[in-house]
Amino acid sequence: LSDADRAACERHYATIEAFPSPEHPVLTHGDFAWWHILLNEAKGCLSGIIDFGDRSIGDPASDFGALYVYGRDFVESVYERYSGPKDDGFLRRARQGFTHVAISELIHGERRTFGTREAALPVFRKALDMPV
Repeated sequence: LSDADRAACERHYATIEAFPSPEHPVLTHGDFAWWHILLNEAKGCLSGIIDFGDRSIGDPASDFGALYVYGRDFVESVYERYSGPKDDGFLRRARQGFTHVAISELIHGERRTFGTREAALPVFRKALDMPV
């Protein structure tokens, strides 16, 4: 990573908050990310979600993090409609999860183990620029 990217990652990990486990864990996707969301662009709707191989019982906020790639307004819109357990720290945990995924994808792109740096960099920048 560049010195600036590395410094941004270090700042993120130095400032993340520890959150208690959710009071009401739910079934989560476990590996939810934008590449597992199938959209029907012609109809402007969701077609499906794929790859439930990492499902587990845990914090529902962990799955919400991936939605930040579509913007904060989108996440808040989905959150308003979400009927599962919510708490005051839910969206903050989800936002931190988005940054974790973005950093992970950038590292994979740099190492050429999954994806490319060029594809990951815009999401990484979005994650770092978006307010928590």
